[in-house]
Amino acid sequence: MGILGVIAEVVAALATAVAAAFAGYQVWELRQDRRLERQLEIDGVSVSWRNLEAPARMDKPATWRIEFSLVNPGRMPISDVRCEIQLAHPVRRLHYDGSLELPTSSFLLRSDVLPGGGERTWVRRVEAAAGIVPLAECLARVSFLSADGQQQSNVWPRSRRAGQR
Repeated sequence: MGILGVIAEVVAALATAVAAAFAGYQVWELRQDRRLERQLEIDGVSVSWRNLEAPARMDKPATWRIEFSLVNPGRMPISDVRCEIQLAHPVRRLHYDGSLELPTSSFLLRSDVLPGGGERTWVRRVEAAAGIVPLAECLARVSFLSADGQQQSNVWPRSRRAGQR
């Protein structure tokens, strides 16, 4: 084998090494992207709330109808979901039979499993004191087990994370 043969082998070996390094880098990048995507799916598990019915007047105790919606934007299901809602002022939950619970500033909403891409909605009727808007400064903490069994927790709205009540 002449000098050209040796050079050709060295060039081929170098090209193979560069190709292998590039392929390895691409695999590493794909894994990093998947980790980031998974974290975004976990961070995206969220709860939102809105008033379905509000009183026409605020000068006396009134009944509000509130909807809480929990969303799992990820592809995998989550389980043991606990949604703790903290209100700035106490309210009394009004059941459909007309009975009232004791005043409370929090609700615990649960779901055994929430499928990937799924949503769970709860509707609550509450009685609030005169001048009180129940959802003002509301804070929600969603705790759940991810598909790989790890405990996760998100706080909404995110702007209140630092000064959680």
